[in-house]
Amino acid sequence: MGRKRFHLLLPLLVAVSLVLSGCGNIVLTKGFTGGRLYTVGSASASESELKVYYLDLTGQYESAFGTDVFDQSGNENLSDAVKDNALSLLTKVKVLNLMADRDGVSLSSEEETKAKQCAGAYYSSLPEDVITYLDTNEDKVTAMMEELALSEKETQNILSTVSSEVSDDEARTVQVQNILIKTYTTDDAGNRVEFSDEEKQAAKEKAESILQEIRDGIANLTGVTFDTYVSRYSEGDTGTITVTRQDEDTAFADACFALGEGEISDVVETNDGYRIIKCISAYDESSTEANKASILKTRRENAFNEAYNAYADDLTTRRSESESAKI
Repeated sequence: MGRKRFHLLLPLLVAVSLVLSGCGNIVLTKGFTGGRLYTVGSASASESELKVYYLDLTGQYESAFGTDVFDQSGNENLSDAVKDNALSLLTKVKVLNLMADRDGVSLSSEEETKAKQCAGAYYSSLPEDVITYLDTNEDKVTAMMEELALSEKETQNILSTVSSEVSDDEARTVQVQNILIKTYTTDDAGNRVEFSDEEKQAAKEKAESILQEIRDGIANLTGVTFDTYVSRYSEGDTGTITVTRQDEDTAFADACFALGEGEISDVVETNDGYRIIKCISAYDESSTEANKASILKTRRENAFNEAYNAYADDLTTRRSESESAKI
């Protein structure tokens, strides 16, 4: 069978892509009866279902990277990686269906009709050799489509409790320049090595000396710009950077947001070293709007993963290792 690709799953896989984690305990077994590949909680999945997911995902790879992506040098293990992704996605859809049953979420008659129509259109597009490979029929495809639709509906049910309001203050971004004097180095393998206490003290004193030079220059009207000091001394970024309140380095973010436009900070101890910061812009409208979208995306992902993991972590997955190897 040639690699012909048919995209049943793509629109709905986007809906469940928020699920980032695994599923409870995994137990390998010698095999199941009745064509089952594995069970997760009270749900089961078949080899035929996994093949549909695998076929769809390989098609997505070929669409994105070229039809020869699986034959390219260095991609010898790509097919196995796609198989693992297919198995993970199928498991997540099964878990979401279990969650939907728990939450009383079900498809309406209209949604069931739409799922059946989509399944029929997909199945009728399959050549005979693909149908043989998938070991499927229209009823099986319809059942899969209904599970995908229900997983999407349960996803939206979970996300319905997430506030879409993000205030300007929460999303506000500032633009700064800064002089960084590092308190770490890297070894030959590229691993970070923190300075000793004595080395950190020397770095702090260097930063304080630079700050005094800047202040003396301002007081004496030398006309030397902050840009010049950044180029001369900084061991980090030398351009203007955008900072959000969500920055992982909270000491750096707090210092940036405490400055008014044009102000220069004292020496600030941050994760990477001692910094002298100048506020270039205390509010950037375009990046603030972009940050709102980023905050909302993170908020939705966190809410989804919290709900999903709270349920999935208690489930046991029993998998037939020998059967999954046949895909």
